[in-house]
Amino acid sequence: MDINKHHNSLQEYLDFLMMDKETECVEFKHGKGGFPTKGVKETYSSFANTEGGVIVIGIKENNGNFYPEGLLQEQVFEYEKIFWDTINDPNQVNRNILTNNDVVRGEYDGHHFILISVPRASREDRPIYVGQNPLRGTYRRNDSGDYLCKEWEVSLMLSERRPDLAMDYEIQDGFTMDDIDPESLRAYRQLFVTLKPSHPWVSDDDLSLLKHLKAYRKDRKSGKEGLTLAGLLMFGKYDSIIEALPQYMIDYREYRPGQERWSDRIYSDGAWEANLFQIYRRLLPKLQSFLTTPFKLDGNTRLDETKVHKGLREAFVNFCVHPLYQSDTKLIIIKRPTEISFSNPGTMLVSKEQFYSGGYSVCRNPSIQTMFSLIGIAEKAGSGSDTIIQGWKEANFRMPIISEKGEPNRVELILPLESILSNEIEQQLYQLFGERSKKLSHNELLTMAMAITMPHVSNSILQHSIDLHPADITSLLRGLCKDGMLSASGFGRGTVYFLNKNYNPIIVSQDKANPTPQQAHTNNYPGGVTASNVASNVASNVASNVASGTRNRKPYKELCQLIIDYCKTWKTRQEIAVALGYKQDYLRNNVLPRMVAEGYLEKLYKESATSPNQKYRTTQRKIKQENLL
Repeated sequence: MDINKHHNSLQEYLDFLMMDKETECVEFKHGKGGFPTKGVKETYSSFANTEGGVIVIGIKENNGNFYPEGLLQEQVFEYEKIFWDTINDPNQVNRNILTNNDVVRGEYDGHHFILISVPRASREDRPIYVGQNPLRGTYRRNDSGDYLCKEWEVSLMLSERRPDLAMDYEIQDGFTMDDIDPESLRAYRQLFVTLKPSHPWVSDDDLSLLKHLKAYRKDRKSGKEGLTLAGLLMFGKYDSIIEALPQYMIDYREYRPGQERWSDRIYSDGAWEANLFQIYRRLLPKLQSFLTTPFKLDGNTRLDETKVHKGLREAFVNFCVHPLYQSDTKLIIIKRPTEISFSNPGTMLVSKEQFYSGGYSVCRNPSIQTMFSLIGIAEKAGSGSDTIIQGWKEANFRMPIISEKGEPNRVELILPLESILSNEIEQQLYQLFGERSKKLSHNELLTMAMAITMPHVSNSILQHSIDLHPADITSLLRGLCKDGMLSASGFGRGTVYFLNKNYNPIIVSQDKANPTPQQAHTNNYPGGVTASNVASNVASNVASNVASGTRNRKPYKELCQLIIDYCKTWKTRQEIAVALGYKQDYLRNNVLPRMVAEGYLEKLYKESATSPNQKYRTTQRKIKQENLL
């Protein structure tokens, strides 16, 4: 991160982080009384072993609120050296995965801070642990805390570090051809022959075919031979599978609109051979049943599939080839009117950014993946997520959401079935942004529709949804931020954009005899506050902002100055919120307590923390103008 290039956005970023408090990817450390060595090491480990995050040193917590107390300049240089010495010392931390650009020194309101950006560690580098014993020093991030990993979690990370990751290639002791379901193998062979009639394996007998598929093999060193885990899972009898994997289970549930109880359920109850091939034959048609097949020709050949068909099929195959079958092997699919969710055991072997960017894949069970690809139902390695995302993009569905769950570790992929440009979405945008939403270009509308249905959007996510060069996407996002419809957080490629739910344009009519409906509404404030006294009591930049008809979420220092100028006399929270166009909850939770703690405001009822009649008045403390953004 370039501190000179991003100095102003760094200040905005700190305000944003403090307002949103600590999360899965943000950790604040005080540091005023000394470098927080112990806490920083654990958080470094937890961020690296999950999805990464930012550590900010110089933020103080008081009753659940966070304040930029900062560090002395000499402390910043001292702490930075201590940090680098710590993570480069193998006795304290096993591995350093940071570069110089990941540690930033920043100045804000005369105070100094350190921001440490910790990326997600690669599969080969995990676990990142504190001390010299991974079983006693490996942490993961969960909500807003660092949690010591259990031994089995650490063992899993260690087992997945090997370069030739192929967890389905192991021979299963005692399992032979007698454990294969003949009907499953016969039906698979028929599909294979139909798709590849000239393939040299077509004439193989069953055992030879299974060997070619890596479903059966002989270990050259030990002489042991038998079914591999891949062969047992793909073609095995159900009783044989659960003998090898006692917790193995498939559970498919389908729900109709307005119903809490499933209307259809298929699960491994012993009444059918619930191997992966039979699961594919039974469940994929059900999953795709809601999709229409348009009449479309490629030359003289009819195409019976759309991109969304292929995307859903790829999601199903991923569901089968990526699980950690050696753990709690419950495979769950839930189909609702609004979404389809796939949940399987294990952790992601790539980052979320790599999933959305595509082109990179690590597979736990490559033999199973090969078996599916030979019958034409799996894309080549690295393009699976692209196929899913492009399918959902073509259908104008919301962006797929992938996440990791803990206790036990699971990966969940949600495929929304609601159109991103539905009437409901357009109505929500109109409720938030009024007439401005009707003037959005097609790409702006897609961006805002995604922002309203996803936790955040980013340049990399939008590259899969709109047909623009990445540089043009950045310009589009900056334009929406300038208009106040989005707010940005982060630096460079890590910047993410959030829907600005506090957008509330106030238009002061220049022609009071003929006000527009929106102007007539804004001229009648509750509590005796009117558009005219807003202009007279609030700072001049608020008045100009009101006249322009737009309001961005302002940086904390600028908003603080506006409130100081407005609260020359006692003002209620409601009066402040209406005058500035902000929601009361936002001010109550994020701004007013901090201003009181920093001495900019005083409360009328000092002993009451929650009085609904609370009022605020400006103190004598001033904000230096040079510190305003």
